[in-house]
Amino acid sequence: MTTIVPKLSSGGAVKIRITSMDLGTTRWKEGSFEILEKENKVSLCIRFNCGGASKTFQLNQNLKLVNQNLSRIMLTLKDNNVIILDKIPPTLLQKTKEYLEKLKQGKTSNYTAARFKKLQSFVGEAI
Repeated sequence: MTTIVPKLSSGGAVKIRITSMDLGTTRWKEGSFEILEKENKVSLCIRFNCGGASKTFQLNQNLKLVNQNLSRIMLTLKDNNVIILDKIPPTLLQKTKEYLEKLKQGKTSNYTAARFKKLQSFVGEAI
């Protein structure tokens, strides 16, 4: 049995807006998000504080654009969904942006971790 490992989590409340063919553009709602990895699938899970079912979006091989402002990330997916996450703390914003950019390039976190270990061993040998 495989477990779902959260790679990134908002921890607290952020403002969320979704634009899709099904829903149109939603109002700003407070909620939280998690980026989950299960086997080779990466997904974004959004939970709203007002209740209701959580929304899950596939991210791997589905990211079209990742835009970042001061406290906001806007994800445009290839299936024409747009997800805006606002009021994100700066450190989480940077980590999320970096992770999503690597994912967009087709590199998973396992690949990144392996490359980092290789770099560490190379630097260790040079010293």
